[in-house]
Amino acid sequence: MQKYGISGTSLNWFTSYLLNRNQYVNYRQSDSNTLPITCGVPQGSVLGPLLFLIYMNDLTNISTVGNFILFADDTNIIYTDQNLQNLTIKVNDDLEKITQWFNKNKLSLNVSKTKFIQFNSYNSTSSNIPIRMNNIDIESASVIKFLGVYLQNDLSWNIHINEKAKQVSKTIGCLSRLKNFFPKDTLLTIYRSLIEPHLTYSILAWGTAPKKNLNRLCILQKRAIRIINKSKYNSHTDPIFKKFKCLKLNDLFSLHCCKLYHKKLNRKIPEYHQNLLLTREEQNFTRLTRQNENVYIFPIATQTDKARLNYTVGNTWNNLPKELKDYSIKSYSTFMRKIKQHYFSNYQENCIHRNCFVCTSQCL
Repeated sequence: MQKYGISGTSLNWFTSYLLNRNQYVNYRQSDSNTLPITCGVPQGSVLGPLLFLIYMNDLTNISTVGNFILFADDTNIIYTDQNLQNLTIKVNDDLEKITQWFNKNKLSLNVSKTKFIQFNSYNSTSSNIPIRMNNIDIESASVIKFLGVYLQNDLSWNIHINEKAKQVSKTIGCLSRLKNFFPKDTLLTIYRSLIEPHLTYSILAWGTAPKKNLNRLCILQKRAIRIINKSKYNSHTDPIFKKFKCLKLNDLFSLHCCKLYHKKLNRKIPEYHQNLLLTREEQNFTRLTRQNENVYIFPIATQTDKARLNYTVGNTWNNLPKELKDYSIKSYSTFMRKIKQHYFSNYQENCIHRNCFVCTSQCL
């Protein structure tokens, strides 16, 4: 802890807290023998998670080629290389160093629960590469769950969207059974608490999926909003979305794009993301145009490029009316309120179709 700048009274306090501790196990009113704690942190303590993070923090210093992502006791490492053979050598060399680090720090890794995933473009195929740790082969996976998001090796979002649809569908079933017992305000609270978070969590990543994949969630969202309003199964949803001030799925995606760009303008996102969202002026274009304050969109070579942050966030921002962009210099809450009003203004309050079957049948 001294290496992290803790000294004097604070260091003595931590030393007193950790040293000369004993522990035992109580099971069915029987106590085991007491043994001293020679390593680790006291179980169930408030300081335990913090001390563990400090203990694990220098794991990232092992490698100069891997990009570490640490979240509590969940560790992920990302490696990239144009050559598959070089990539395999990089990974295995680092895993050997990590094994040594674990042994020196008296930690153990459950290799059977450790997996690796090889990301490829949609049209390419994965190759079987030998990845080993502690002389044990690590299992290759085609999909992994990372902080609640399902990542596939072909960089598509089918599995994640299907899982989200299952979760949303279950809640809609409960909502349908409750609609005859609760007022609309309560049903709306349930929607905002148990359905909308599934639709917005990490939407900037999976919201770039093809419309045919997102359509399932759009249909479920409309079904939920009809249940809240206690409307017929085929009622127009635009008036209901506007009435309850709920954004449609595609507008939720656009809203989060605007949120991210507002953070970019206020320099509240990492430098890597800042550099993805540079304007033409920031790119030092010599020719000044009226679009100089728009995000510069990188050239598109494939359909996959349209899922890039630069393309999705940039296009959303560039397509906003100028008066809305001017609000970006104001507070976050003011800017978000104006953006929502802009999207709600596109929702039709009344049916625009002549002799509409849905409207006619509801009047009968």
